[in-house]
Amino acid sequence: MTDFGLVIFEEIKIKKKAGNSLFKNLVSKLSDKITGLLFNAGFFYSRLGTKLYFSSRKDDLKNGLSCYELLETLKVWIIKLPFTAGILLHLNMNCVIEYLERLCTDKGIREFIIPKPIRDNVPGSSFMSPRPSGKLLLKSLLMPVLEGIYTKAGKRIEHLDIVIVAGSDNEEAFTIVRLLEPYISFVTIVAAEKAELESRLSELFSDSGLSFSISSEYRSRLKHADLVINLGKPADISQSRISKKSLLINLYDSIESSIPGESAVINDVVFDMADINIKNLIYDLHGYFSKSELYEIIITKKLQLDTCDKFTFELAGYIKTEFEKAGCRITGFVGRRGIINADSVVKAIGV
Repeated sequence: MTDFGLVIFEEIKIKKKAGNSLFKNLVSKLSDKITGLLFNAGFFYSRLGTKLYFSSRKDDLKNGLSCYELLETLKVWIIKLPFTAGILLHLNMNCVIEYLERLCTDKGIREFIIPKPIRDNVPGSSFMSPRPSGKLLLKSLLMPVLEGIYTKAGKRIEHLDIVIVAGSDNEEAFTIVRLLEPYISFVTIVAAEKAELESRLSELFSDSGLSFSISSEYRSRLKHADLVINLGKPADISQSRISKKSLLINLYDSIESSIPGESAVINDVVFDMADINIKNLIYDLHGYFSKSELYEIIITKKLQLDTCDKFTFELAGYIKTEFEKAGCRITGFVGRRGIINADSVVKAIGV
């Protein structure tokens, strides 16, 4: 059985039990005050200070460990550290990582994963754990998403003016084209560097008979597009006008409300699943990992893949198959400012 850990933090201060004696309450308040003074003085930033702090929270650390068994082959450990994420900035990061690595070794946990917002806010990128993008599911389900929307809108995908905005990874753009290939006759790719993509796509399209165009000119290509699939940073298209009736699928590794214009934007999928254990895990980890991030982690671990593996045509097929086998279904999308349903997207792109 594959084991991995998900690290979370204590974000809500637990109130002391009312049954404590006056003496115990006074001691507790005094201890909290002294601890606060030591944090402010930078004492716990040293290796010795961090070790002493962890030692003082030994019982809390032990009680913060729990386990879920998922999909028959996965054992997921929740490693709850008994302090807020903000406390990390006052601790010795090498010591924290050593503690987590030692804990994982003792419990047979292969690796631990830190929530993205916390990784991003720790100076020096100290946590080098696997980094789920949270967009792997949307990328893999791209065609079911498009088919569902455009069938409802009474439009054929092959008749759309489709533009793919390539990012820094040409393999992703190539994979998206391969996913689209059975449904389209022509596609435009906008990319800063065209040579490598042009060579690879020429081989693919010579076999399939499809046509393509590659351009570095964003404005003219995006202006009249019916469907824009974005793999690049939002800044890449921020100066380009996109038609109000177009649909923008944002596959870049962020949830964007800042993308300009009034076009419909899909940042992520919202889905339901049959597995009650996964539902409970998602509930317990709400606020630390998004639903899509967790599903990405669970599926890639089941397939014994690294969450950082490149997005390929084969990987997309695996994930789509596992999504269907798990009894999952798409129930909506994450738009510019929150959850939206398929009807809202259909209305935005025009029937």
